[in-house]
Amino acid sequence: MTTFYEAINNNPYRYIDSDGKWWSHVNPIHQKSIDRVLSNLPAEDRLILKEQQVIMDRNQSNEAASKHAMSSPSISKIESWDEANKFVHNELDTARQLRESNHVESLKHLGNAIHTMQDTSSPMHENYQKWDVNESGFDKFEHAIGESIDPGPGSKLDTETRRAWDIYQSPYPVPNEILPKPK
Repeated sequence: MTTFYEAINNNPYRYIDSDGKWWSHVNPIHQKSIDRVLSNLPAEDRLILKEQQVIMDRNQSNEAASKHAMSSPSISKIESWDEANKFVHNELDTARQLRESNHVESLKHLGNAIHTMQDTSSPMHENYQKWDVNESGFDKFEHAIGESIDPGPGSKLDTETRRAWDIYQSPYPVPNEILPKPK
């Protein structure tokens, strides 16, 4: 099991998570999955997808909770799912539309969709758990620790990464329902 100290790359002075944000730039679990699952892509393309993970994690506000497959104090699980599902659908649709005309922008939108789809696989996000940016430091710490372990090859995380790529590559319309509904 990864310790908190290991999760912050043995450098608590450089990597302080004072506002409870995911540590995509410290413990790149999203990025590891992209490298595992999409290893056949050129390194430059994977880098674009991986950079989007950090960009997506910069906004941890209550208003952005649905983009992380979570609900906020002001929105129900089903409303959050609906927002998240629409976001992923639109990002994948935009990515596909840009595929031929603007490769970099296409991959950025794909990276955004991958992020939300991957977040549905996290035990800390499962079933659109509540996220409140105003919760205690201990609650945020618990959340961060719960996300600090890479589930590894063949995990739900990797399944969602592959599924995002497959939808992006598919000749069929982007499905209306992509994300699992909360229970």
